[in-house]
Amino acid sequence: MSGKALAVILLVVFQILLVRLADAKDYSTYAVLIAVTSTLNTLASLGSQRLIPKYLGYARSNAVAHQTLKLVLILTGCRLAAVIVLTLLTFLITSKLQISTLYIATISLPLLLALSISSVLYMDAELSSQSLNQQKLSRAVIVFDGTFRNLAIISIYYLGLTLNPENIIYCVVIGQAIASAVLFSNVIKTLIGRAKSEKEDDQLFSRKHIIGAAASGYIGGIISIASAPSTLRLVAATFLNPVSLTIFSFLQTIFSSLQRYTPGVLIMPFVEPWLMAKQGAAQSKHRDVGTILSIIIKTDVLLLSVVCCAAIFLGRTFIKLTLGVDAPETSAIIALMIAYLALSTAFRCLEVFQGFNASYRSLYVGSIISCIFLTLLFIYREAWGVWGILLVPIADGICRIIYFDLHSKSKTGIALVDWRTCATLISMVTAIYLIAQRFPAIFDTATKQLISTVVALLIFTAIAIARGILSKNEANFLREKMPKRQSIKKIIGFLES
Repeated sequence: MSGKALAVILLVVFQILLVRLADAKDYSTYAVLIAVTSTLNTLASLGSQRLIPKYLGYARSNAVAHQTLKLVLILTGCRLAAVIVLTLLTFLITSKLQISTLYIATISLPLLLALSISSVLYMDAELSSQSLNQQKLSRAVIVFDGTFRNLAIISIYYLGLTLNPENIIYCVVIGQAIASAVLFSNVIKTLIGRAKSEKEDDQLFSRKHIIGAAASGYIGGIISIASAPSTLRLVAATFLNPVSLTIFSFLQTIFSSLQRYTPGVLIMPFVEPWLMAKQGAAQSKHRDVGTILSIIIKTDVLLLSVVCCAAIFLGRTFIKLTLGVDAPETSAIIALMIAYLALSTAFRCLEVFQGFNASYRSLYVGSIISCIFLTLLFIYREAWGVWGILLVPIADGICRIIYFDLHSKSKTGIALVDWRTCATLISMVTAIYLIAQRFPAIFDTATKQLISTVVALLIFTAIAIARGILSKNEANFLREKMPKRQSIKKIIGFLES
C-alpha cells in the first residue's frame, strides 16, 4: 500500500474515532476551530502556494539554492507574523462581539495560536518538501502524523480523560509540530547542501519578480476562500445544530481529504514548478502546458465521477456505519460534495494557467464572482439551508470555470476544459442517481447496494470508453511522454475519442 493511500485511511480513521468517541457539540466545536485556522492560514498565505513551488523548482539548480533558502525562511517568518496578528484580532473581535457560533472562546488564546502557527508550518513544510521531489519523506511524515493522532485519541479515551476540543487540538498541534520540524529541517539541509555557488540571479530574485509571483498566488488563494470548505463550514455553523454540523463537517473533511490524493492533485507539486519555470516560453510550450492541465482536469473529473457513482449506492450505508445515523438524503449530499471537488480541481488548473500567462486581472474578476455568491449564500443561508451550502459553491465554480476558460481561449487560443466530455460524465452520473431514486428497493440490503454499484460502474466505464475521454492532441502527447509500453498504448487508445 502506498504512503498516500495509507495516509488517507489514517485520516478517515481519525475522523471516525473523533465522531464516535466525542459528543456532537465537542466534534462540531473542533471542526469549526479547524475551519477558522484554515481561513486565517489562507489570509496569511502571502502567495506561498505559488512562490514555494516556483522558486524551489528553480532550486533544483545549485546556483540559486542559497537564494531560495533565504526566500523560504523570510516568507515563512512573514507568514507566521501575519497569522499571529490575524489570530489575535479574530480572538479579540469574536470575544468582544460574543460571536458564539465560531466557538473560539471555548479554548485558550495560546492554544489557538499554537494551532494557527503549527498549521502554517505544516503547510509550508509539506509544500516545500514536495516541491523538492522529496515525496518519500513527505509520505512517511504524513503517515506518522496520522498514526500519532489516532494513537493519541485512543490513549486519551482509554485513560479516561475528556475528549474535548482542547485535548483534540493538543493532539493535532503536537503531530503537526513534529512533522513540520522533520520536513523543514530536511528542506534546509538539502538547500544548504545544494548552495555551491554564491552567484546571485538578480533578475529571477528581483523584488518585482517575487512580488508578481506572490501577488498571483495570493489572489488565487483569496479567490478560493469564498467557496473553500472552511468558509462553508463557518457559514453552516451559524444556523445548523451541533448534530447536523457534525455530519456536515465529517463528510466535508473526508471528501476534501480524498481530493488531496487524486492523481491530478498528487502530480501538481511536480507540474507547477515546471510550469512556473516555463513562463515566457514560446507559444508551443503554452500548448503543451494547456494539454497537461487539460489531462489533469479530465483525470480528476473521471475518477471523482466514478467515486460519485459508488457514493450514490453506498453513501447512506457509509454514514450509518461511521456515524450511526440513517439519513436518506446522504447519497445526494455526498454526490454534491464530490461534484464540487471535481470543479475545484478544474478551477485550480485554470487558475494556475492564468498565473502562467500573467492574466492577473482575470483573477480579480474571479474573486468578485466568488464574493457575490458567498454574499448571497450568507444572506439566504437559513432559507436555503444545507442545500444552499452545497449548491451555491457549485454554481460559483461553474461560473468561474466558464469565465477563465473563455478568457484563456481569447488570450492564448487554448481551451483547457473539454465541455463535451465533462457534460457526458455529468449526465451519466445524474442518470445513475435518478434511476437509483426511481427504484428504492436497491437500497434494501448491502448485497443489492454492492451489485448495483458494480453494474453502474460497468455501464459508466463502457460509455466512457465508447465516448472517448482524451482528444487526439492529448492522446498523442501522452504517447510521446509515457513509457513506450504496449499496454499503455492500448489504454490511451481505448480512451481516445
